[in-house]
Amino acid sequence: MRPVLRSIVSIAGTAALAAALLAGIQTLTAPAQANNAVRAASGTVAVVDLQLLINSLEEFKAAEAKIQPELQRLQQELNSMSSNLESAKAEFELINSEEQRINKMREIRKLTATTSFQRDINQTIINFMLGDNLRNLYNDAIEAVEQIAQREGYEIVIVDDRALVVPNNIDVREAETLISRKRILYAGDSIDITQRVIDKMNTDFRAGK
Repeated sequence: MRPVLRSIVSIAGTAALAAALLAGIQTLTAPAQANNAVRAASGTVAVVDLQLLINSLEEFKAAEAKIQPELQRLQQELNSMSSNLESAKAEFELINSEEQRINKMREIRKLTATTSFQRDINQTIINFMLGDNLRNLYNDAIEAVEQIAQREGYEIVIVDDRALVVPNNIDVREAETLISRKRILYAGDSIDITQRVIDKMNTDFRAGK
């Protein structure tokens, strides 16, 4: 028997997808400040790899762990409903009486509708939980990026999409879509501040900031 919530849990894990962040103040050493000044002097634009940032944040992992008990409860609830539905179907196959078969079929249809409805409700609950986590983490990330940018002299910080490439053997419409989404054609690694944002946010998170 396949768990009814398997697809929901997979979305939660990906959800996965999607995001993470925190704010605070990190004291830089004199050599680090000098290096940052050189970077800022060479240009006022920096980039941040959001996917790497999200996957590296301790705050994101803690947020995921916090909702796991609720995810498990929802899964157990749907698994129980699914088990009842499968049992009703098995009982239907053993019934010889036409009247009893009709009654059992009605029961199966009711259980099917109820299970499907509850699955949709649970998915909505999970989506809102994940959405809240993502919003909070994103806001924290924006605050952390802003603090680093102001301290190091960057005027603009944009999402790093250098990893986005157009693969071989692709439909022209898909290629056009990917190309239209591309924002960075070239950027040197010297303006990538992702790791500094990660370090700052993880340090602040451990400090309870």
